[in-house]
Amino acid sequence: MTEARDGLLRVVTVRSPLLLRLEGEADLSNRDLLSAALRAMTAPGTSDLHVDLGRLAFIDVGGLLLLRRAEQALARQGRRLRMHGVPPVARKAMRLLDWETPAVEGATP
Repeated sequence: MTEARDGLLRVVTVRSPLLLRLEGEADLSNRDLLSAALRAMTAPGTSDLHVDLGRLAFIDVGGLLLLRRAEQALARQGRRLRMHGVPPVARKAMRLLDWETPAVEGATP
């Protein structure tokens, strides 16, 4: 397990199962941190990426777009982005962005 953080966002990564947990607030001020974590987790591999948003208080549209791009990168590899604990407001924003809701699941693995 590794961890990176700034003033508002904590990013925890686990390699088995492949998990990215976001805690706090994801916005423009920490976009580089989120982008770097997603780039590392979508590098070529074989397993799906689980993203836990259950401890996320806020995510802006830019953060959602980064997740969407990660989903697309994984799909090109035959992998999936599986989201857990997606707050209702984030689900609504995904619909407004015409993002067919990715695999949204209950508990984090």
